[in-house]
Formats: sequence, C-alpha cells, structure tokens
Amino acid sequence: MEQVKGALLYCLIAATEKTSSELNALTAALVGYQAMFTVDEDSLPILMRDGNRDAANVLKRLFQIRANVWCDGSYAYELLETPERVIEALAEIAVAPVADGLVARPEQWAGYSTYRLPFDTEISASRPTVYFGVFGSKPNWVCTTLTMPPLLRDVPEDEVRERIEEVVDRRVAEIREQLRAEGRKPLGVERARIVDPHVPPKQRPIRGGRKKEWVEPYLGQEQRSRRVAPEFLDAWSRFIRRYKEAMKQWRNLNREVIFPAGTYWMRVWHHARCEGF
Repeated sequence: MEQVKGALLYCLIAATEKTSSELNALTAALVGYQAMFTVDEDSLPILMRDGNRDAANVLKRLFQIRANVWCDGSYAYELLETPERVIEALAEIAVAPVADGLVARPEQWAGYSTYRLPFDTEISASRPTVYFGVFGSKPNWVCTTLTMPPLLRDVPEDEVRERIEEVVDRRVAEIREQLRAEGRKPLGVERARIVDPHVPPKQRPIRGGRKKEWVEPYLGQEQRSRRVAPEFLDAWSRFIRRYKEAMKQWRNLNREVIFPAGTYWMRVWHHARCEGF
C-alpha cells in the first residue's frame, strides 16, 4: 500500500510540475484515483498522459501485472465552473473509498488522500525504485503545494472546510443506506490494506429458493450471446451515429464539440473533448 501511494503521488506531482499545473485534491484508491487540478485546457492532455502512463508502468511492475492497468488518454474530466460544484467535487473525491465500499468514513482510508490536509501544505514524494531506473532522467524527489481551487480563494478556508464536511456527511449517509439496502458492508480498514489485486471479485449468489443461482459468469456461452448481442449492436450503432455527428461539426471547425465515450484517435492525436464512461 505504501509503495502504491508513493508511486502514484510521485508520477502525478511530476506531471503537474511539467505542465505548470496545480494540485487541489487527490484520493488514491488501490489502482485508481480521483483528483482535482487547476490546469489550462491545452496542458490537460499532457498532464494526464504523462501522469497516467508513468503510474501505470510503475504499478504493473509493483504488482507483476502483464495486462494494461489503464491506457494512455483514458480518463474522464469535468470543467468546474461554480463554487458550489467545486465544493461538491472536493467532497466526492474525499468519499471515493467510501463509495467503492472500502471503508465507512473517508478519514479511515489507508491509501493516499488530501482530505484532511490544509491548503498550502507542501506535498513531496521520492522516485519509485521500479520502472524509472537508478540513473534515469527523473529527479529523486518531486514536490508541489496543495492549493485552494481558484473559485474558492475569496472564501475563508474554515468556511470551505465546513461546507465540504456537510457534503461529505450527506454522501456518507447516502452510501451507507445504499449498502444496507444491498445487504453489504464496507470492506474495512484492515482488509482494505491487504486486498490482492490479482484476485478476481467473488460472484454473489441470487438469494431465494432452495438452490443457489449464480450470476452472469456462470451462464452458458450460447445463452449469454443471445442476450448480450442485441445490446452490443444497439450501443455500437448509437456510438457510430454520434461519432459521425461530432466529426461533421469538427470538420466545420467546431473545436468545442464533444465526441462520445470510447473515441480514441480524435482524443489522443487531436485532443478532442470526449465524454467519460
């Protein structure tokens, strides 16, 4: 867990330094993370490309993973345009481990989180011992400052913290009720520390009746294909239709058009805006 926290933090700080960006919030949950950056539109693809690429390569070596952790450019983002939405986003980032069913409260999360750090705190990380190499070009240490989001800089920090706490408490209560309705409990602090990334999720039985009926992965291939194929073809046709509409606007020099989720070439090579999954 400590190696994962340090590696992800190092890669993201290095990417923010390269793009002259600011880090406003970060929560790292296992091999994923949510963050808030202050960054200009042209630098965002570079920030995410470099940070995600380096972090994925480090995590692959730490966990001995042969498949992709995530692909370059595969990220979703939102432009926050009001102080209220910034407060909500800061709270959502804080409760990410709670929403994932890992812990009951965000302060219990053993992974990295800036939830309790005051703004203007200096954050540093040392270069991971894997992937970069002893004599690589990356610095031995990187550091940045946790900054207040620009839309909140006219508000006292105590008031900002109080508003974040209100949203966090509300979201934690909502998540607790949702888990209770589904008959689940948070994984817990100690068990979350020792999760094995190589172990696939267990399948939950469908309750009721004399026999246990297991979910989707145990269906026969023919039965699964008959059910999934129409859904796939319908989703694919919607994607193609929306992609063509977006491409038509792009060719008419509309650079604000949003391509559908799943777009690769236009996102990576032309930095077109895309929906998240």
